[in-house]
Amino acid sequence: MTISANKEVSKLRKFLRNLNGVALFGVIALGVGLMSSPASDQGLLGLPDLEPGVTASRDLRSPKEISVRDLLSERRLRQDAMDAVMPVYDLLGGRATNIKQKLDNAFREIRRSGSNSNQAQKSKPESHDAEEFMRTLGVYFEDTWFSKLARIGFDEVHKDAIGMIVHTVLEQRITDDKKLLGLQVRKGVRVRYLDSRGKISQELTLTDYRDVLSIEEARAQVDSLVAKRLQHLSLESRKLVGAISKRLIQPNLVNNEMETERRILLAGQSIKPTMIQVEQGDLLLRRGDQVTQRDKLILNALQASSKGENQFITPFGSASIILFLVIGLFAFYRSDADKFLPRTRDLAFVTGIYVVSLVLLWSNYRFASTFTEANSIVSPFAIHFLVPVA
Repeated sequence: MTISANKEVSKLRKFLRNLNGVALFGVIALGVGLMSSPASDQGLLGLPDLEPGVTASRDLRSPKEISVRDLLSERRLRQDAMDAVMPVYDLLGGRATNIKQKLDNAFREIRRSGSNSNQAQKSKPESHDAEEFMRTLGVYFEDTWFSKLARIGFDEVHKDAIGMIVHTVLEQRITDDKKLLGLQVRKGVRVRYLDSRGKISQELTLTDYRDVLSIEEARAQVDSLVAKRLQHLSLESRKLVGAISKRLIQPNLVNNEMETERRILLAGQSIKPTMIQVEQGDLLLRRGDQVTQRDKLILNALQASSKGENQFITPFGSASIILFLVIGLFAFYRSDADKFLPRTRDLAFVTGIYVVSLVLLWSNYRFASTFTEANSIVSPFAIHFLVPVA
């Protein structure tokens, strides 16, 4: 009976000894896992979901290194670049030459058709000739003008007079909306100089528009030029030359909205992605700071990068590796006939070292966080090396 009781006690002691060993192995694994966890509170607690304008309740540090695309800065830079684009105007240098060619063609065709002062009474042919004449010139005027021109004759004198007046006026810059140009000139206007073939010879910035004429001012100059330079013509001829010249004068400084829009689009596309580089342990927010749009952008990026990740996978993996390593070594020494035979108390000693190291480690993290907030010169990672946990 006594032998049986002793056997039962022996089995119980062996069971408890094994149980203590398992418990000590578990403590070791737990310690390794915790020491392998992230080196900041954010790694364990997670980043809070803060909205812009809210006050941070604690210091927040980045649990990892990450690059965040700064969409807010990009949007601001893109808008600034687009706003800086100057309106584009085209100065059509070949307009006077084109009008001279139209005059030559129109007068030549009308003379070839046989329309002259002797045929002025033939209403039907005159109407047809008037339409062809206006179509060739590219302007519309009353039939009475054509009748008057037919009466005085489609000669070179009147054609050259019209060409001279138009060419003289078109030597100046003429726009159809001078008030709009005045508003745009305040930040500068880009003027492209185009020849008769539409080729750009140069491009300059216009900052003073005082010598630019409106279409009304340009046509008013016609009367002054006719009075000064065509005194050798009759009053009726001068009136007719002035009237046709006014219709032929068109703006030669034209607002090119399509080119302006193209440049605005290119300016917006020229802005390269702006990245915010966040290092692990960087202070994102201090306690009491107000959250800005930029802070929210970084927090969202960190949360998105951690989505789906299990923050305990790394500690669990490290703990498992160390656990199997310690069990293997312990079992090996227990089975080997060597002078050193580890016992449970040896395992307890190692466990104690782990626990002390764990306490020192977390104390060090707390000290590093507090100290570096007051002294930004020292990195928190440098202070972590004070505790020998390797």
